[in-house]
Amino acid sequence: MRSLRVENFRKPLVIHNVPIPEIGEDDALVRVTASGICRTDWHLWNGDWSWVGLKLPMPTTLGHEIGGVVERIGSRVIGNQPGTRVTVPFNFACGHCPCCVSGTQNLCDNASWPFLLEGSGGWAEYVRVPNATLNCVALPDGVTELDAAALGCRYMTAYRAVHSRAAVRGGETVAVVGLGGVGLAAVEIANALGAQVIGLDRKQSQLAAAKKTRSCRYDQY
Repeated sequence: MRSLRVENFRKPLVIHNVPIPEIGEDDALVRVTASGICRTDWHLWNGDWSWVGLKLPMPTTLGHEIGGVVERIGSRVIGNQPGTRVTVPFNFACGHCPCCVSGTQNLCDNASWPFLLEGSGGWAEYVRVPNATLNCVALPDGVTELDAAALGCRYMTAYRAVHSRAAVRGGETVAVVGLGGVGLAAVEIANALGAQVIGLDRKQSQLAAAKKTRSCRYDQY
């Protein structure tokens, strides 16, 4: 299969022909049909997070906003049969630690990330998804694989902030400071929940992008 790989920080990516990933009993093999490019991928390509001890194995395949179709599953995987259209979270959770049991898989004690696991980065034709019973999320009929890749990391992050943590409700007023990718997602989610949304940013380009959503009032400070 083809895989778009980082060979060195801040250098052009290279297409490699690599074997299709092998899967274990708890894994799924997903054929990637859409994969997003996240700001996190840019930071990783830049080597920005080496100061916190995050070192990419080289070469590596980035990409953690994935939409695709299940091709094969391990013997212990429940659900997500071949042919199921799925997305995956940007961190792979174990499903059995205290955080996972409490429903906060994003804080999993044993989390792993696609770009650190060989065969799991989304800029490839196939990916291995560990613990696929939990980490493969079936898509509703009205959501395409491209939709799933676009929703990916930023919408998941914003949804937890707006809905799960802030518990925004209809009729409330919400101010979103900073209208980048996550901020714009927060604007749209808060609006969908029935809130009146005020977006704030100092950049005209960000304000112009926010206006296209038609989901909030816009202030420049």
